[in-house]
Amino acid sequence: MEYYFRFLFGMLMAFDELEKKGVNLNVKVYDTQSRENEVNAILRNNDFTEADVVIGPLLAPTFNAAATNLAYKSVPMVSPVIKNVNVGNNVFQSRPSDEILKNKIIDYVKKDSTSHIVVISDLKRKPISTMLKEKFANAKLVSSRLDKKTQEDEYYILEQDLTSVLKPGNNMVFLETDHPGFVSNVASILNGLNNDETMITLVTTNQNKAFENEEVSNYHLSNLHFTYPSISKIVSEDSNIDFVKNYKKEYRISPNSYAIRGYDLTMDVVLRLVTAESLFSSVMETPMTSYIENKFGYKKKIFGGYYNNSVYIVRYNDLKIDEIKQ
Repeated sequence: MEYYFRFLFGMLMAFDELEKKGVNLNVKVYDTQSRENEVNAILRNNDFTEADVVIGPLLAPTFNAAATNLAYKSVPMVSPVIKNVNVGNNVFQSRPSDEILKNKIIDYVKKDSTSHIVVISDLKRKPISTMLKEKFANAKLVSSRLDKKTQEDEYYILEQDLTSVLKPGNNMVFLETDHPGFVSNVASILNGLNNDETMITLVTTNQNKAFENEEVSNYHLSNLHFTYPSISKIVSEDSNIDFVKNYKKEYRISPNSYAIRGYDLTMDVVLRLVTAESLFSSVMETPMTSYIENKFGYKKKIFGGYYNNSVYIVRYNDLKIDEIKQ
């Protein structure tokens, strides 16, 4: 529930700022109680015919229920944070899909034609390793060690597994796993092998909680310039951005990624409505927008609604996470 309130607080900050700018808003907030039957009751008891947009609900089942009901009225529905929703004709999927994230980092690595590619994966992520081999024909594959008797994943490799595949010069090393112990093991070995002759950049198609686990050394990740695709860039808690300062003043806490996304998404949706006839027409009139941490560039599906195709490539640098300008 905490992320729900943080997102809502971000939205409220955006509404307040927009009203100060002279935007006339008529906002109604409904509590779905995370239940589909409550969604249906809200839709029965309220007229959404004249609504310019509906943001949320936040959960996939309730969002899908609302979107299906409002599709025939052509009311645009914006999915705020969930990636697995039904993208019907009236739906704007604001969170880029995992497929888009994966393709962005692959395209980024492909641009560096001089780097040697190595792909490390555990047993669970072997299909990703195989896919990357198809994308990078000359890539060397390294798999986590298995128990000799049970053939279960042991989630480790040895230094010799990497010294045989790394080359002098630039090495882009993909690590595909969601196991923190394996991330720690691989990052530690790579950090020890990283030098002026054999330069290593750690990359992944799927940055997940394993890479943020306390087992994993941020020093190692920073030293390896850990690079990955992200739906957002990172703003420092000490930032002088007005929203950050105002949020701290209002709620006595720094805004997290959900609060900033609530603010960014609300600003984007409302400003699109102010400058275009509808949210649908804004896709052509305003192809790309960017705010504090998030950017929005919607594309129309051949069959269905709209999806956000805009992501960041970020990397660890001097123990901070920086955006790589493209």
